Amino acid sequence: MLTFIFLVSRAKGYDLVKLGLTLMLVGNLGNLINTLTYYGKAIDWIVLRNFVAINLADVYLLVGISMIAYQLITWLFTGCLTKKLLEIIRI
Repeated sequence: MLTFIFLVSRAKGYDLVKLGLTLMLVGNLGNLINTLTYYGKAIDWIVLRNFVAINLADVYLLVGISMIAYQLITWLFTGCLTKKLLEIIRI
């Protein structure tokens, strides 16, 4: 994962992928901090209408994964997925 982040961060463009990876990294760090400091309990919960509770770090992970998936699907349907991935790896 860190190698992929390094490769994409050096690539020009790819803003959606960079933002998605950043959100995933922030979500992972948030979960790690919660695990280490609060004995495995998450403390960053948002409660919506007394029945839905959402962990903020997991929201960051979900949004980041969705952004990367959207970009990959867009590249797939435009026919340039292989070219874009090879550009990232060659840098």
